[in-house]
Amino acid sequence: MRRAIVALDCSGEAYACGLLVDQSAQTSICGLAPRRALAELPSHLGYLLREAGLSYRDIAAVGVTAGPGSFTGVRLGMTLAKTIATAAECQIAALDTLEVIACEHLQNYRHCPGRVAVALDARRKELYCGVFSVGGETVHSLPREGPLLETAVRTPEQFAASLADSKDLRCLVGQGFSAYPSLVPPGFLGPVLASREASTASMPVLCELTLRALKQERTTAVEVTEPVYFRDADVQVSQGGTL
Repeated sequence: MRRAIVALDCSGEAYACGLLVDQSAQTSICGLAPRRALAELPSHLGYLLREAGLSYRDIAAVGVTAGPGSFTGVRLGMTLAKTIATAAECQIAALDTLEVIACEHLQNYRHCPGRVAVALDARRKELYCGVFSVGGETVHSLPREGPLLETAVRTPEQFAASLADSKDLRCLVGQGFSAYPSLVPPGFLGPVLASREASTASMPVLCELTLRALKQERTTAVEVTEPVYFRDADVQVSQGGTL
């Protein structure tokens, strides 16, 4: 019987991999250079598996942040997830990066339902942003009603307008709020978590969401799983093959 859930994130300024064994024992390794993830993550994951006395044959599913995020990082993460899932002959849970970040805060508001807003700096004077409901019974469940404002690319002005009604807004998360302080609604008294750590997907949360997706049969086969870029890369290749 397969025992392990693997999680990968390369979508932000750091990369990470996590391992969940027998639905309880969690370990993870983080690095600071996502462009090195392709070279370093396989050995990190191999180390976690060896320490747990497991092999690739024990992996039941691979969870990965499918975007938004760094174009190169999202692509690297998906490539690694597909490679691992192919070797393990298992399926993938490709999850919205912002949803994973929002889910880390569910437990804080389990008795105080409301909204968590997540905003990451997408450069080009834009944000990757969304608003999620919180107040579930378990910390690692998906938001009970799904996103109240779906993940998308928006200008700071567009996102600020969606946050104007802040009466049930519990928490603001992501470096987008430090890049654009005007996003914080006037009179908002809740926490603003804009550090790099707060803007990064948690491996324990990603592992738990992957396990949930596996139990609910919401994982997908390697050949049909794709990243979600939300917009084109900064550098494009013309049809003639030159930059």
